[in-house]
Amino acid sequence: PGFGIHPWQAHEAAAGWEDRLVERLEAHPGAMVGEAGLCKCAKSLRGPLKAKHWAKQLEVCERHIAIAAALGRVISLHCVKAHAPLLDMLKTMHERG
Repeated sequence: PGFGIHPWQAHEAAAGWEDRLVERLEAHPGAMVGEAGLCKCAKSLRGPLKAKHWAKQLEVCERHIAIAAALGRVISLHCVKAHAPLLDMLKTMHERG
């Protein structure tokens, strides 16, 4: 199985979601992280809150990647019309270590 927040729902991520995700992953040692990622086609990006929701997608995606790395898990990344931002994020995270 996979556990995570799809980019279309990233703007709905409630406080403490990272802790709940880690708990679920630790309870399921074979589970992957995801589907997570970035999607410029998400319905939440079609209104006046577009910038706020895009920022939340970026934040949630980066946290998913960090959690997957910390736990040594595979991650399923969803990426639609956001390849450059995702590659930039991965590069930046890699450079930070």
